[in-house]
Amino acid sequence: MYDWYSGIFYTLVCALLLGFAVLSISTIRKQLWPLTMPRWEGNMKLGSHSVPLAFLLILILSYLMLLFLDEPTIASLAAEDGVIEWAGALGVLATALLFPVKLWKDKPGNDLVLFKTKKNLFYLLFGMLFLFGFGEEISWGQRVLALETPQALQTINTQGEINIHNLRIFHGVNAEGERKSFVGLLLNADRLFSLFWLTFYVLIPVLYALSPMATRWLKRINLPVVSAWVSPFFVANYLLSVILGVYVRPTLSHEIVEAKEANFGLFLMLSTIYLFAAVDSAQHKTKTSRDLSIPAAPPQLGV
Repeated sequence: MYDWYSGIFYTLVCALLLGFAVLSISTIRKQLWPLTMPRWEGNMKLGSHSVPLAFLLILILSYLMLLFLDEPTIASLAAEDGVIEWAGALGVLATALLFPVKLWKDKPGNDLVLFKTKKNLFYLLFGMLFLFGFGEEISWGQRVLALETPQALQTINTQGEINIHNLRIFHGVNAEGERKSFVGLLLNADRLFSLFWLTFYVLIPVLYALSPMATRWLKRINLPVVSAWVSPFFVANYLLSVILGVYVRPTLSHEIVEAKEANFGLFLMLSTIYLFAAVDSAQHKTKTSRDLSIPAAPPQLGV
């Protein structure tokens, strides 16, 4: 049962996390900026404070809410089509829309070893992926449009909704309620999403920051790589949801998962905004340097 002792303890945990994050941001800015930021970011000002603080506020406020609000209030906020679900869904939608806009504006393509492209196909792929994620999160507008679930889909969807991620094949338990085998769990929707953010928002950014070889290869294929400083926020969001859902307020495990997913949606949006601002800044800086390097034409003498 949740009591005030747990509240005090996890408030201290959040305070320590807040202090650690502020210290980390300060240290990164003053000493480790070239290491943890992608090398093309240069002296870009956007996000030096505002974007990391937005990450931090989302993380702290969401879990303080889960700690101290009463269960009926949290259940109402985290209900289907509630505030929490729509916050995360709109974050994913914004992310999905940012990628095609960048695809249209950006000129550099991909060098994929076997062939080259005129446009960055990764922008197209990520845009389509996040648009799919938005549709899945709101069950493709089923409740908004008052759509009935087809009978054939109802029998294989654990929640009787119009979406793919709730199909039985993507759940951790079978029709009898028994936990699936290791092979069966490889198709678990939550694990697939965890693998996605762990790869593209933790492992690749860290490799980009620490390995010159990885940096050269990722630049060659022109894969969008977010800044490494976002990685701790993704990991912290996951770990805090596990701690609260298992040890602190297990009766609110579903609502905590909804809050975690909403945080991820907002983190995706903020990461993409910062990434594209950095790319634009780097391209502008390169263009300016190139313009300055062109010698001025000699003055023409009058005839």
